[in-house]
Amino acid sequence: QVDLEAAATRAKEHAEELDAAAKESAALEAIAWFKLGTSMREEASTFLVNGVRHSIQQCYENALKLDPEYVDALYNLGTVLVSRSSSRMKKEKLRGVEYFVKALECNPEYADAWFSLGTNLCEGETIAFNGTHFTPQQCFEETIKTNPNDNRAWVNYANRMAPFDVLTLYDIDYDKKACYEEALMINDQDVVAWINLACNMEPDDITGVLHGSTYSQIQCFLQALILQPEAAWMWERLGVALAPDETVKFQDAELTQQECFAKTVTLDPYHTTAWKRLASTVEAGTHVFVGRTELAR
Repeated sequence: QVDLEAAATRAKEHAEELDAAAKESAALEAIAWFKLGTSMREEASTFLVNGVRHSIQQCYENALKLDPEYVDALYNLGTVLVSRSSSRMKKEKLRGVEYFVKALECNPEYADAWFSLGTNLCEGETIAFNGTHFTPQQCFEETIKTNPNDNRAWVNYANRMAPFDVLTLYDIDYDKKACYEEALMINDQDVVAWINLACNMEPDDITGVLHGSTYSQIQCFLQALILQPEAAWMWERLGVALAPDETVKFQDAELTQQECFAKTVTLDPYHTTAWKRLASTVEAGTHVFVGRTELAR
């Protein structure tokens, strides 16, 4: 006699094994599509698979058909969509933002998704998640909470702070200046953090200890210029920070306020404000060199 109950149990076990194998196979195939997508450097590039060309977007979409909760594929697809959005393709940006939200629904601590939401929301816009509406600044706050070592999030959060705002994390209060300093403790090559820190300091301010040193406002400008010496507007800001009779050393040269303004207009001849500032430093009857050209006031 056949034990029908035992046979039914074995059939159920086999069905579960087959279902598990199918899911594992689908997951492996999803990973393959995802890896193919990440291997394509240019958004417009395609790859031939079984006689059919697939774009990066299609690779991630194929991965998600097989595994709808593949969080990295959700995030990467969102990144592809927002990267090519424009005023004529606003729907693509909105779709991209939706994929960032889907990634967070799968993993609420996905820091990159929070950061991308913050950078892709306009000021005044909010995004709904888990019953709460988040502003761009709050998205950057969530990024910091989930990944305190993301220097970009500290900078972007600080950029949106009012002068007397305070961010409280782990029982520590961070004002605007402290947020920029925190970003530089994580990455001292962050030129935006250096310049924004300098712009938010008074002439007699000193930073906290950053990698064993403290910095004045002028030293912060210099650190930014070491990283990006062709940025005309930063030379203008350094010139404003210097007193008329003050000099500062940069790459073995002692620079005056006048030379900073001259450097600005050399790099950007259309910088009207810098031309006016430069003129104010030139005494009547004297000349100044702009590049190789000698100019009177």
